[in-house]
Amino acid sequence: MYLRCSTCDKELEEQLFPRNNRKPNRNFRGNICLACQREYKKTLNYEACTYPITCTVCKEEKPAEQFTKNKRVPKGRNSTCKECMYERNRIRDKKNANKTG
Repeated sequence: MYLRCSTCDKELEEQLFPRNNRKPNRNFRGNICLACQREYKKTLNYEACTYPITCTVCKEEKPAEQFTKNKRVPKGRNSTCKECMYERNRIRDKKNANKTG
């Protein structure tokens, strides 16, 4: 079976497309070939930023060191500061502790 890549517009074999395991049907394939995905990932800058970032929770501008690193985002840092993240996790853990016993 052949699929068309939405980036390079080539018709390629199904094996050259990554599986999308989030779909109910485990055999579902993505619409971008593996070669195009590799090229795209090379263009991303995974270096963690050093300039100040505004936290999305407390809305304060803080130095980049107060944000955890995250390779999955272009900035290289999470958008929530460590303080807000720890507070959110503490509240979640406290809430879940009541459920487990």
